[in-house]
Amino acid sequence: MTFTVTATDDIDPRPVVDCSPASGSLFPIGTTQVSCTATDAADNEATAEFDVIVLGADQQADLLLDEVASSGLPNGVANRLSAMLAQAEAAIAAGNDEAAWRYLNAFIHSVEAQAGKKITLEQASELTDAALQIQAVLGFP
Repeated sequence: MTFTVTATDDIDPRPVVDCSPASGSLFPIGTTQVSCTATDAADNEATAEFDVIVLGADQQADLLLDEVASSGLPNGVANRLSAMLAQAEAAIAAGNDEAAWRYLNAFIHSVEAQAGKKITLEQASELTDAALQIQAVLGFP
């Protein structure tokens, strides 16, 4: 994950900011606190913290299911996509990441088949991107 942190100082136009973990670090699923220290030319320091929250596949699937439910898609399309996501969620809960990956793949293909028809191109892109992100977390194939 990358992030940008800045600091301002009345005298030093470029205080040095150091964060731990650093921007670009691989963050685990869950909450990680990042601590940053800004140091000016006179060695004055200020410290601040913020949390980076990385959602697991199950949490991302829940959000995607909510997105489908609230997207205003025709009932038949929404129901079909929701059923695929429910199967993916059940597979994730059972620890069967490979099956979850396949259900998400079916979801992606269904979205792509309806893109520009019953699903707008923008919606299709958002839904597909979210499903691909979940697949990336699962790590298949």
